[in-house]
Amino acid sequence: MKHAPWPKLACAGVVGFLLSLGALEAAAAPSGWLNVDGSIRFIAANGGTYDWANSGAAGAACANGGVNITGAGGLFNCGRPGAAGAPPIAPTLTPAAATDPSIISAVFVVDPISGDTAGCGGDDPTTLSGGGPKNGDAIGSYTVGAGPVPAKTELSNVYAVSHTKANGHPEVYFGAERLVNNGDSHMDFEFLQSAVGRTAACGGGFTGHRTQGDLLVAVDFTNGGALAGFSVWQWHCATDPGPQPADGTVCDPAGGPEHYEQNLSPTFADLTVNSADIPCGGWVCRDQVSGNSTIVSANDFLEGGVDLQGIPFTGCFKTFLPHTRTAQSFSSVLKDFAGPIGFKSCRDPATVSTSAPGGQVAPGSAVRDAVTEGSGGAGFVPTGTVRFFLCSPAQVTGAGCPGGTAVGAAKTLAAGAASSDPTSATNAAGKYCWRTAYTPDAASTGVYAPATHTNATTECFAVAAPVSLPNTGVPPGPAFPWLPVQAFAVGPLFLLAVALRRSRWLAILVLAVVMACSSPAPASVPPNAGGANLARSIPQIEPSASAPVQPATQEPKQMAWRLVIPRIGVDAVIQPLGRDRHGAVASPSTLDGVGWFDESASPGRAGDAVIDGHLGLPGRPAVFRSLRLLRAGDEVHVIWPDGRTVDFRVTSSETVDANAHPAGLFARGPARLSLITCAGEWVNALATYSDRLIVTAVPA
Repeated sequence: MKHAPWPKLACAGVVGFLLSLGALEAAAAPSGWLNVDGSIRFIAANGGTYDWANSGAAGAACANGGVNITGAGGLFNCGRPGAAGAPPIAPTLTPAAATDPSIISAVFVVDPISGDTAGCGGDDPTTLSGGGPKNGDAIGSYTVGAGPVPAKTELSNVYAVSHTKANGHPEVYFGAERLVNNGDSHMDFEFLQSAVGRTAACGGGFTGHRTQGDLLVAVDFTNGGALAGFSVWQWHCATDPGPQPADGTVCDPAGGPEHYEQNLSPTFADLTVNSADIPCGGWVCRDQVSGNSTIVSANDFLEGGVDLQGIPFTGCFKTFLPHTRTAQSFSSVLKDFAGPIGFKSCRDPATVSTSAPGGQVAPGSAVRDAVTEGSGGAGFVPTGTVRFFLCSPAQVTGAGCPGGTAVGAAKTLAAGAASSDPTSATNAAGKYCWRTAYTPDAASTGVYAPATHTNATTECFAVAAPVSLPNTGVPPGPAFPWLPVQAFAVGPLFLLAVALRRSRWLAILVLAVVMACSSPAPASVPPNAGGANLARSIPQIEPSASAPVQPATQEPKQMAWRLVIPRIGVDAVIQPLGRDRHGAVASPSTLDGVGWFDESASPGRAGDAVIDGHLGLPGRPAVFRSLRLLRAGDEVHVIWPDGRTVDFRVTSSETVDANAHPAGLFARGPARLSLITCAGEWVNALATYSDRLIVTAVPA
């Protein structure tokens, strides 16, 4: 592992370095959004929008019993003491900070110190041990122990915040409190692009990687605890001067050129300490010089900021890992640490996506997804590309689409919006969901993080089980339902005639009379096929605005819902129907009635309204026996029980196989009417016709 040399500061060198540091403070490379002024509490006169704590004095306890600092301008408040012997409880974001869209990430870490009861024994459970760990070692090589830590090497409260500047680019600020100011102390603030974690709550080690561009700010207190200076380092994968791979490239140290490289002109950074005692914020401070939980002694507080665009840095930090060193050398042994804790420098785009259409669609329908990537209220609108993925019913989970099949090519965002290519891979019944994957382009790299998005509501739709066409030859049941009754009536009478020894002609006469008297009566209309009962079962809606409402031109049949087709003499009661036991559209229960499929649109409303009727058998014609005679322009009327009429005109007709599932049938879209009956040849084995006739009409 290689390191750039740490500058050895003689007295004159120290003065020169501090003068340089003073110049950095005056230049204030970060935007000044957070006051880097050596104060924990916000001081309005020093400028800026925020500091770590509110501006006022201590007030009544917070709702959780925590320390309350009144006023404004603070990021954190309401921290409170821990249980007996345990570390204090960290504060939470103030209401103003919690709702500020320019804040990307904000963290506050209370690090246990020696003597705390933290669940891992009496010593500090967050110390690095085993083989002298150093800056730049592989993250996975660090091991965690518990042991006493000298007060000058202890971390106490540590905090950080990332913020979106006015130009949309991020900056980070950090701060820390020491326990004592009477000895040399060396602290590092490391920002890593890998998601670093712990392998165990007590002991164990770390997981994660080092990547090109990782950032480390090293701070040194010498000469009895005064600030000696700070330096900024970045992880490089290749030998300097490079070139280096893209920020975020994983390159763990493996005996090669991987190393931390010092930036010798960190004009993008700023850091200062408190030159006098200052009040603590809305939490418990652990200063051992003052012995007061509300005071932080001189030189025991430091804060700084880094403008990431000024480095320049185009990656995305995911972890904040502060730690201490045992000596001033950058490569000296590491001791105490806090966290690691998740911390982001890149914004997640505010994603809103909607499947079109949503709700329920017919099998094989064309669908697409539309997405808008927003800024969330701060910075510029994301730029880049979006890939779209569709999950089938077998892939969908309760959260939406975890993977899916790519649909079309990546789409470039235009003003933050993009739409997928259409797909008709929607044949299986069930729930489908979309997923989007955003990739920032050069302008958004380092500002927005790559992001994937799905949900189980707006990005989903359902494909209904395929609906088979109705059997509209004759009503369900035997073709001659009166034959069993005849058999019981004719048989005894015939035997009686024979028993009376009349001539065979008498027997034949008796049989003929009975047959004539028992000929089938017209099928009766079921109780709910007309009048008030039917009126309660039909959709109670107003006709579409596009369909003119007119008085009925004929006397209503029992105030029923009716279908009238003047050209072929149809004036039939409409019976609401669902599916039959086979899942097909049910057919009317009478030869002279028609049925409206209640899973289709209401006539005149958006979508396809489906009405079917029987064709009949030879010698037994039914309501739609002449449907084939309709031509483009013929009138069709749906008359509501109150006499209002929705008018349609025929546009087309087609004959399809009885087992077909026409793509347009039941589809969403503009209002239309589909009239269905049987066609083709009678198939004895199936007791139905081979084809179906579909006549389409649109509002007149």
